[in-house]
Amino acid sequence: MSADQASPRETAHRQPPAALPWRWLDRFTAYRKPIGLALSGLLFALGLLACWHLLDQLDPASVSAAMHDVSPASLLGALLATAAGFAMLISYEWSACRFAGVHLPGRTVALGGFTAFAVGNAIGLSMLSGGSVRYRLYSGKGIGATEVATMSMFASLSLGVTLPVLAAIAALIDLPDAVAALRLDEPVLVAAAVATLALYAVAIGFLARRRLADRPSPDSRLYRFGKGTLRLPSTRLAVLQMLISTLDVLAAASVLYLLLPEAPPFAPFVLVYLLALAAGILSHVPGGVGVFEAILLAAFSSQLGAATLAATLVLYRLIYVALPLLLAMLVLLVGEARRFGPALSALRVA
Repeated sequence: MSADQASPRETAHRQPPAALPWRWLDRFTAYRKPIGLALSGLLFALGLLACWHLLDQLDPASVSAAMHDVSPASLLGALLATAAGFAMLISYEWSACRFAGVHLPGRTVALGGFTAFAVGNAIGLSMLSGGSVRYRLYSGKGIGATEVATMSMFASLSLGVTLPVLAAIAALIDLPDAVAALRLDEPVLVAAAVATLALYAVAIGFLARRRLADRPSPDSRLYRFGKGTLRLPSTRLAVLQMLISTLDVLAAASVLYLLLPEAPPFAPFVLVYLLALAAGILSHVPGGVGVFEAILLAAFSSQLGAATLAATLVLYRLIYVALPLLLAMLVLLVGEARRFGPALSALRVA
């Protein structure tokens, strides 16, 4: 064997490192059309199931009474807050594109963000359901499954990372009312809020020492953990996304707040809303139905009345969950009709 030739063992040692665990998703790219069609059918079926699940909980008399009690100004305010909330959710999508290093037209990002979050909010398992919507819309633009998975993970985890900080701040802003709403001792609540903020400060300091010089994309950084690395947003993108998540939560909470016949103090209301939202997300129940309502009823039913609050929650779901879901399903169906219309026409002519 000559000196220029490498032994099999040396060749094995020179092989590139294994790809990321989700790299196998790129293999689906070759089958994007049949997979996309199957995903569209599945999402439509799940959307119908979510709508039925939402509508099955309705008590027409209670909804009618709640709607009569809500002033036109409050109803308009709730609709505008819903629009503002989904504008923030589209901003999530923009941030996810920056993090993944993906370049898409603004119209495509807006369409993908609205439909993915509308479907994910109603069906649950937003990383899977919203990711399926993204794959269907973005694969035709040349975006691979790995990039879609990265975007979906970023969009799903952004809110979860922000919720504890917002809850701690909301508790400390109006401590007496927060104590009354949660029925906790004041020292316990203060300790929990301060510990949460301190934990985030420690985490930021820890990450600062683990940051590497490599940049997978202009808006992401690599951090060293043991023998591996973790990809996280850049400082600028992380701060911007936390602001976007804060505005998103405030807009979503405002939808329900504006519909209440008797509004409690806003800071403790947002605190309870955050806890209910987190519990609903973790439950993976479609739309968090039942879990979300139970926490809000436990906190405010004695002040607002259980029947009134329950009816208001149903109205909230109609405006913030069911209405965007129906619009998203219509948008997706129109898109599929445009996509397959020419092919069907050609088949008829043939």
